[in-house]
Amino acid sequence: MPKQIAPEEVTDELLNRTSKIIAVRSGNKIKYKLRTPRTLYTVVYEEGQDADLLDKAGRLSIPVEAIAIRGS
Repeated sequence: MPKQIAPEEVTDELLNRTSKIIAVRSGNKIKYKLRTPRTLYTVVYEEGQDADLLDKAGRLSIPVEAIAIRGS
């Protein structure tokens, strides 16, 4: 079962354990699913507030996959 966390709970330690990030946009929110070996974490960002997460994922070479765009 996925565990929902707040954006401020996305730490460098968590990202170091993350093997893949899946992004799902719904309206003006983007839900990121962070896959670690034991747990799937979900975190919701307002559009434009996710730059820090994407920057860190890029530096750590974590693949980010956009699987669906829902709503407008």
